[in-house]
Amino acid sequence: SEEAWNIQRVFHEGGPKIVADRNKHASAGAFGHDAVKFLATDTIARGSELFFDCLEDAEAIRVDQFVENQASLPWLQTVGACVDGIQVKKSTIPDIGRGAFAKRKASQGDTITTSPAVIFNRWQMQIIEQYYSDVEKRVVFEETVRDEQLLLNYCLELPGTKSLLLPTGPGVSFINHNKTANVKVQWSSHYLFDAHQALKPSIEDAMDEGGAELMLDYVATRDIEPGEELFFDYGEDWETAWQAYQNTWESPEDDKVADKVFASDVEKELADTYFRTFKEQEEYPYPDGVYTSCFYKHHFNLNARNVRDARKPKKDPWWFETNNDCLRPCVIIERKFFGETSFYYVEMRPMVNLLLRESCSLPSNFTFVDWVPQRAIRLVDNEYTTDQHLDARFRYPMSLQKFNVPPHWQYEEKDPMGDFILPDLKPGQLSNVIWSDDGEIVTPNAYLIGLPTSVREVMLKYCDYMGITEQFKDLTVRGNSLTQDEFSTVNLQGQNWLIQRPAKKWMSNMHWISPSDQESQEDYLTALSASGFDETLDAIGKFFDMDGLAAYHVTFIGVSHSVRGFLHYDVTKTGVKVFNVIIPLILANATGPELDIRSSDAQDVGRLRYQYDIASMMGDDADHATSEVDYRLTREMRMAATVYVADINDDNIDAIVRDYTQHYPPKDRPDILLEMAGTHWNATDDSVKLPSPDSAWLSKVLGQN
Repeated sequence: SEEAWNIQRVFHEGGPKIVADRNKHASAGAFGHDAVKFLATDTIARGSELFFDCLEDAEAIRVDQFVENQASLPWLQTVGACVDGIQVKKSTIPDIGRGAFAKRKASQGDTITTSPAVIFNRWQMQIIEQYYSDVEKRVVFEETVRDEQLLLNYCLELPGTKSLLLPTGPGVSFINHNKTANVKVQWSSHYLFDAHQALKPSIEDAMDEGGAELMLDYVATRDIEPGEELFFDYGEDWETAWQAYQNTWESPEDDKVADKVFASDVEKELADTYFRTFKEQEEYPYPDGVYTSCFYKHHFNLNARNVRDARKPKKDPWWFETNNDCLRPCVIIERKFFGETSFYYVEMRPMVNLLLRESCSLPSNFTFVDWVPQRAIRLVDNEYTTDQHLDARFRYPMSLQKFNVPPHWQYEEKDPMGDFILPDLKPGQLSNVIWSDDGEIVTPNAYLIGLPTSVREVMLKYCDYMGITEQFKDLTVRGNSLTQDEFSTVNLQGQNWLIQRPAKKWMSNMHWISPSDQESQEDYLTALSASGFDETLDAIGKFFDMDGLAAYHVTFIGVSHSVRGFLHYDVTKTGVKVFNVIIPLILANATGPELDIRSSDAQDVGRLRYQYDIASMMGDDADHATSEVDYRLTREMRMAATVYVADINDDNIDAIVRDYTQHYPPKDRPDILLEMAGTHWNATDDSVKLPSPDSAWLSKVLGQN
């Protein structure tokens, strides 16, 4: 908050950058070289607390928490940790950028510095193709993974998990790799870090909270002299990956890429000269891919006059220190002097970042600004032309050696085939779900049933035609999810469908797409008929000696990530007259088990591996959940059709309605459900079937003549 700040962030600070030649060294693009500095905006006394201007979505700083000047060292030692043990400068190892050096002598076992750390999932390092949709007024993510973030190279991989730690303390990111390391990383022993409490939550909860409580110590493994470079062993996996990358690395073939002139080189060469106006650049242009940018944050509340006419500079706003933010493209129109100090009259251009924070926006027309100082102007490179954006740059996290990862954080490797017998069922054959180790039934009302191959084939074609498959890819694979416990309507091939994402307790990005009215419900049932699902209804009805069946609750589900499944039953107290039939349509490659099922005594939970052409059936009190899965790194998803079938009667209608989640038929209209009783299969009338498709439907949806 501006009332209290005393330091200011400055990005793209000018001056020479430490880079590796992209034509000679494989390390080019594997480390960052843009500096971020914090400059004092006022005189700061020793011991004063530091504050900077917070972003719009950050919690406002309480001014009454501001610590007055001259806080003593003993007091600071009681409320904080020393992070002043590292100096950053050019590494002693050639062509890898900066390194970290000890400021003071350290004995073996001494803590050199302490660092906070943020925890997150590895998949979050992916760079996903994205664009701004003018129709939806939002950023839309696509399916393609372009690369992984450079930030990955500064992360620590937690052994036995799929998670990363990012240390954020001063200088620690510059500690380079060496097998003969003089530093190791461990959980902090500082009194500010309560390891028992901080590591007690699940790793998912820790990530939800941003890992704000986590702290690491960098500890000397031998005596270290002042000025000695610090090294940390990144691990065998990292070293193997780096050696493999070096062995296959080739210099860029594209001349434009290979001969790229960087803005930092131009600034260094022209350090003692002025920035060129657009007129001067017509005769003496900057190199291709280099352009001028200015720090300028517009303050709308000042009601500054903005005009397009560059011939009237006196009517335009002046640049002040409060404008020193938001680096954006700018065009230099005029250079002027006040004494020996140079200033500029510039035209500010809008920033093009799709995730731009609101405070960096400009008025709808271009804004001309006068008296912009030289220090507020930079030469910058065109987007995606610097080393880190070269194709196939080295990306790999550091490995933590002999690190104490809480057991409940570690990913438990399950049997890839699951815990249950996977029977080879012919269409119409049923089997209880049975434990593979002792042959016992897991729970009385959980079954598997063989399906005709046509069921998956036709239902998948139906999803593709309707656009349901594409919807799920957008919601799960590309990450354009609804918020939890949210729903929206969508028109698919002229029909109304409902998209739902369940509440947070489901701990997944699962979405449901289901019919929103009678027309779309009938169309779904028609697809089931075309797939041969009548044969499945006949098998279920006869196996359980039912009077009639109706497929009353139909939907599709898609998921690419589940943390820990929400164990629940779909129905209860129906007299074993209702089953949720789950039909796998798309399975992820090389996946493990996908469905957790709890034993009837609630003592054990096993995992079922889905198979094509075999459906699972969950009946009364069959507790189940989506297993812990994560397909996001491989950009895959799982999709299934779910069909609730029931022998509906007066005795179970209340139980059916109680556990009902679908929009249609309406939950508050049990009379509609009762009217559906026995409409899709009847024990005494073979003519009762699902609504059959006509030739036009078959031609339109399945391409059949």
